[in-house]
Amino acid sequence: MQVRFWGMRGGVPVSAPDTNRYGGNTACIEVRCGKTLLILDGGSGLINLGRKLMQELEGKELDARLFLSHVHWDHTMGIPYFLPVFKLPGKLTIYGVAGMEEDMLSLFQGAEAGEYFPVPMGKPTAEVS
Repeated sequence: MQVRFWGMRGGVPVSAPDTNRYGGNTACIEVRCGKTLLILDGGSGLINLGRKLMQELEGKELDARLFLSHVHWDHTMGIPYFLPVFKLPGKLTIYGVAGMEEDMLSLFQGAEAGEYFPVPMGKPTAEVS
């Protein structure tokens, strides 16, 4: 098992000299168990994880599971910028609090609505469920 912390801050991401050593991204943890990719929370750290996966999965399919502890912004702000969902085939399965399924899927759809997100990302190429 391999674990990498892409972000552990709460509230908002920060960038300052005193955060350089450990980083300033919000919650996102990558867990690898063999070929299984688990992602714990989708904060701003998810953006850099997505960039790494784009290089790693070139010519391959995304197969990941994203577990959201809750849908506060600091745990979801990286989701609209998670490039593998928009650029690679495959599947991202999202797990979270029971009864919040529509809210979680809307993180991909509603966050890019024109009034909130001026650059259209397009429809996901990976299946999101």
